[in-house]
Amino acid sequence: MIRISVIRTKIKCCIVLVVISLLNHALASKIKGLYNDEDKVFVLNSKTFGENVFDSESVWLIEFYNSWCGHCIHFAPTYKEFAAEKTGMI
Repeated sequence: MIRISVIRTKIKCCIVLVVISLLNHALASKIKGLYNDEDKVFVLNSKTFGENVFDSESVWLIEFYNSWCGHCIHFAPTYKEFAAEKTGMI
């Protein structure tokens, strides 16, 4: 009897994790990035980070962000403005 209860609990936990994972994926696909092509912000990813930053002669200000993070959303206009002001200066 206890064994069946444990199995049911594990199954329920797995189902909840799958639902949360699917919701995360659905939300992430609907949320736009904080920056677009019109901004002077250079968006790095795992492929472009090393080739652009490590061997660069330029100075980089790097922000690690999530497009759904409240603080990141709040400060995005500041980073956009800063990037527009400093483009070509450094």
